[in-house]
Parts: sequence; C-alpha cells; structure tokens
Amino acid sequence: MQRLMTDRPIYKIRKRQYGDAEFPIKVKPLEDELLSSWLIRTALEHKTAPATFTNLYIPETKNKLWSSDIDMHASDGLLAALSFKSALPLEQLRSMTLKAYEGFLFEKLHANTGGTQFINPLGLRGRRSKLPGLRYCPYCLNEDLVPYFRKKWRLAFSVVCLKHKCYLLDRCLECGTPIMPYLSCNRGKLGNCYKCEQSILSGKFAVYVDNSDILNSVSALYSTLDKGFILISGQPVSSHLYFQILHQILKLMMSPRYGQNMQNALDFELPDISNLRTFEALPAAIQSQLLNKALWLLDKWPERFIEVCCQEKVFSSELLRDLKQAPFWYWEVVVRLLYHPDRVVSENEFREAIKYMESQGVTILEGTLSNWLGVSQVFRKRHIKLEDLM
Repeated sequence: MQRLMTDRPIYKIRKRQYGDAEFPIKVKPLEDELLSSWLIRTALEHKTAPATFTNLYIPETKNKLWSSDIDMHASDGLLAALSFKSALPLEQLRSMTLKAYEGFLFEKLHANTGGTQFINPLGLRGRRSKLPGLRYCPYCLNEDLVPYFRKKWRLAFSVVCLKHKCYLLDRCLECGTPIMPYLSCNRGKLGNCYKCEQSILSGKFAVYVDNSDILNSVSALYSTLDKGFILISGQPVSSHLYFQILHQILKLMMSPRYGQNMQNALDFELPDISNLRTFEALPAAIQSQLLNKALWLLDKWPERFIEVCCQEKVFSSELLRDLKQAPFWYWEVVVRLLYHPDRVVSENEFREAIKYMESQGVTILEGTLSNWLGVSQVFRKRHIKLEDLM
C-alpha cells in the first residue's frame, strides 16, 4: 500500500479484508462538496493516495475509478459501497454528484454521451483531464480549514466567486494544466498542480470583477437553481425549463448564422469562437459576456426578446431548433409573435414556374424551384413530389 506523510500505518486491516471493511476514519462532507473531493479527503485522512485507497477498499473498481468523471458517472453500486464504508446515507452521497441537478438544471444528466447543458466537461483521457472543467477560487481554498472543491464549480455559469468577487480559475496559471486534485494528492496535499507542483491556493493570479452585472447574473442563476423555480411574467416556471431556454439563447448568440447579428444588436463583440461549438467549451471570460446579454434578453419577458428577434429577423424555426419539446412559456411567445410561415404558393404559380424553368433550360431541383418562387420549401405540405415531375 502506498502511504503518504508517514511510514507508520494508523490502522491494521489484512489486505484481503479491505474490500469488506468500512473506512476506519469517517469523514463528513463539507458544504456543497463534490463527491470526488470528499473521496480524496477521505483517502488523505487515511494517509493514502486516492487511487491506492479506492483500489484497496473498492477493489471492483481497481484502476478504473479515477479514469472517469466520478461526479458524473458514479453508479448506484458505487454509491451503495461508499455508503456502507463511510456510514453516510446513500442520498447524501448522491446529492454530492452532478446527477443531483436533475430536475433543477436539466431534465436528465447525459453521463454516457456527454453534452449535458451547463456542465463543464473534463475531457478525461488516460486519467488526465484534457479540458479545464473544474474551476476554483484560490481565496476560498486558502481560507478553508481543509481545502475542498465545490459542486457548483463544475457549472458553466460559475464564472465568478460571489464571496471574493473574483473570477474563478480553471487551470494552473503557472503551467496551464487543468486541475486534477486526485493526482496532486500523490504528494500528500490537496491544492497543488500535479504537473508543476505549484500551489493553486495563491490569489496572485486572481482577477477581481470590475462589473457588478456578472456578479448579479451568477447570483440570480444560483438563486433560481436553489429554489427550483423562477417567476416569468408573474407565473412560476420550473428552473430546468428556464435553464433549457437560457441555453437555447446562448446557442443562438454563438451560431454562425445569427451570432454576429445578435452581438451587433446587443452591442458587444466576441473573439473568434468558430472552433468552439458549445457554450460549455468557451473560456470563462467569454461565458461571462454571453450570460450577461442572454439574461438581459430574458429580463422583462417577452418584450426585449421579441424586439431583438424581429430586428434581426430571427424567427420561430431557428428559435425552436433542436428543442424536442419547448416549454410552453417560451413556445407560446415564439409561435404567437415570431412565427412567419412561407406564403402559400398557388397550384397555378407552381405549374407556371415549372413550365417557365423548362423553357429556359433550367434544371428543376427542389431548392431551385423554391428560390424561384421565393419560399423556403415549395414542396412542404404538398402531395406532389419532385420525382413525380421527372
């Protein structure tokens, strides 16, 4: 067994009995603590590296547990084993995972496929994070009696620390490596970069927020998440349905087709983000800008939103794109005020256009015929198909 900080074991269990034994030292979770953070601290209390500790006490996960995103992928079986060994209630352990946000931040966590809205991915490859998905406030970690990582720090809209009024960091600013607490614990400490061994507890790289808007925005989002609902036009709306539309608007503001127009209308400019397809993949500074503007659009619903969409000619087809089932409070406004269907092309117009195109030697294609008649899709809702004409 690999030990840390001392060569003298503080407990004695025969090796073959570890898998059936409880943890000798019971460690209580701290406020809003991530499951992975608690498990790391538990290993450290036993003066053992996290990977060694879990290999001993949960042998069925040997050499696999830390190669996945524990906070996202923790199975019921793993949680049950941890509950037995730690004497903590199963529900308390489940509440420390990102799955606890189901029904509050999103409808369902997509642990296997990834792409869950507002969850920063770790991009794990061979037990190493390729993406800076875990953020932290150096001042919070430095003030903690025992440094630990908060669950809210995994959220894409967690861009600032409300307590210290600084931007959260998402990597070691000495060497640029994403933070991986379980690896830095191989040296017996929680709070160092595993690659260059520099402390991440120093606030020398922290940037203080000079605009209270983003502090207010993040505070409002936390409040909505904690309450589980928000009032829209005086009516309560479930928080996950609100976050679904907030995410939809952020996608619109990033889209190749409408993004630049929306930025012009809202008087801000983003750097080139064409290689970053999702909001969760953006740097925190850009996320801050987008969040402020998206929340401004949703404020005083629906007047501001309708005004900007009409100005930039963003209509229902784009606003409902990729939404399998749009929340009624959003759908009703979009369909009632922003639904601009194609004009109905008469049968006579349809036939005359085909006849004229044939006389001019123009190849008849769906797109060509639709453009000729000034609609997006001339065959939509028609019984006749292009192949019937050929």
